[in-house]
Amino acid sequence: MIETLLATKVNDYHVVTFFWNIFLALIPCVIAWRLSTAYYLKKWSNLGRLNHIFFLPIFLVWFFFFPNTAYLISDIRHLADYCDDLGYLRVCAGQAWVVPVFFTYALIGVPTFYYALKKMTNVIEKLFGKWARLAFPLVMIPVTALGLLLGLVARFNSWEVISQPWEIIKTAFGYLADKTMLQNLIAYTLMLYFIYYSIDLMLKKKK
Repeated sequence: MIETLLATKVNDYHVVTFFWNIFLALIPCVIAWRLSTAYYLKKWSNLGRLNHIFFLPIFLVWFFFFPNTAYLISDIRHLADYCDDLGYLRVCAGQAWVVPVFFTYALIGVPTFYYALKKMTNVIEKLFGKWARLAFPLVMIPVTALGLLLGLVARFNSWEVISQPWEIIKTAFGYLADKTMLQNLIAYTLMLYFIYYSIDLMLKKKK
């Protein structure tokens, strides 16, 4: 049964990868939720400056896994993978059902991206003050877009920041110096800004 699951594909995309990528996207959500819950319940209120010391390693784990939320959105690209060249019919007629599958899968990246960033922004505000509520998303979103491209193009995984840190840094600076990759970075950054702030605005109006 496990072998069958591992071998099952949708549009030549392994089904097990759906679950794996969703799991990776949920990690920063859970970390941000637990941290925000701890602060709201004032469990760390008596630690004073030690808050920052305990917070740092937890934040770093969140930081390196957070781009996985945005990475899910980019997986909509697999809609067009491995189809025969049918001219304007880019999605095979016999596999039109993969459209809602990949659309729903990629759409999971939107709430996980917003939730993880919003919750962590609340925590950062508790630690560093109200100014951080505005500054943190502004800084974090382009950094996330860069992390997304490192995974999408260079195929780096979050945990490889431990095993290949210098290679990741070198590749990141290479992207900033490359015109095409810089255009991609700007496009993804604008997309993520739009997603985050439009959802934030809608939720504020609803309240």
